[in-house]
Amino acid sequence: MWVLWAAAAQAADVDGAVDVRFGVRTEPQLTVEHEHGEVEAREREEEEEDGWEPSGLVALVATGRVASGGGWAGATGEVWAYPPEEHGTVLRLAPAAGYGAGGSGTPRLDLAARYALELAPADPAVDGGRAEATASLGGAHLGLALDALHHAYFSRPTWSFGAASLGPRWQVDRGALRFELRAAGQLNAGHDARDAPVTGGQGRLRLGAGLTHGPVDLRAEAEGIVAVGGGAPAAFLPPFTSLGAYDVDIDALSAGGFTQVRAGLDLVAALGQRDAVLASAVGRLRFPTLPAADLDVAHVALGLRHDLGDHVSVSALGAVDAWRQGPTRVVDPYAWVGLGLTR
Repeated sequence: MWVLWAAAAQAADVDGAVDVRFGVRTEPQLTVEHEHGEVEAREREEEEEDGWEPSGLVALVATGRVASGGGWAGATGEVWAYPPEEHGTVLRLAPAAGYGAGGSGTPRLDLAARYALELAPADPAVDGGRAEATASLGGAHLGLALDALHHAYFSRPTWSFGAASLGPRWQVDRGALRFELRAAGQLNAGHDARDAPVTGGQGRLRLGAGLTHGPVDLRAEAEGIVAVGGGAPAAFLPPFTSLGAYDVDIDALSAGGFTQVRAGLDLVAALGQRDAVLASAVGRLRFPTLPAADLDVAHVALGLRHDLGDHVSVSALGAVDAWRQGPTRVVDPYAWVGLGLTR
């Protein structure tokens, strides 16, 4: 939920932000993909060592965006490191572009494409790139949405996977309230734990709601998935990115079949002219056909931001990511303070 902490500038054509963070984390090595079984092995090693050893957290996140007419383009660059740990360090560069046309009584078309290059110096097996394309067409309330993604691992091609979904959406605004309902059918393809190609399908139903009232902006979302086909995934995909955001890619594969419910909440509340509280929560329950697809997830975070001026802010965040896979339970608390610059 914390893809960008630094507040984006509100300039009409160009904006940008740079955020530097310093903190601590307990399980940084579990923010990258790995072979099944490594989590259990690492947990046993930690138990034998009588506890875990926290690491530092240093991050630099920079974003930029330019808009002209109906088009826009932007990029995000990130460096995450956990000294003295080597595992978990991630370098990420993600350009994106989009175009929108229509509206005001006529159908509107929105197109967007994104690519994220991710490199892990201590874990080259997880180096890869993620391409995503989205398109939506419709009026003010009803429309059709298409999403497609492909995640490629450069040195582990059998870890690569792709998915595409298509379905109707309905949205409405009622004063301070916003509602959205979306249904979709999805097809996905990847490899199972024996490196054999597998395909699967999913039916999805998502309900979103939002409230903006005075200094409060609240967003909530719930999604149900019924998946069939596929097989035990070739690799373990961590449920959270290095930024602490729920990674929707872990829902992309049908993984032998499952029923899943996920809910999330985001809150931003201004306190006066220069202070704000930010909070997020995610919970996911999955009822799988195969044990390897069993993965329940929880996340809570609470932060504060104080604006020192029009373009400078300081922030602090505390969070806990947790998940359970069979007998394995992982709890990853972390915290950081940051300095943000915006244009």
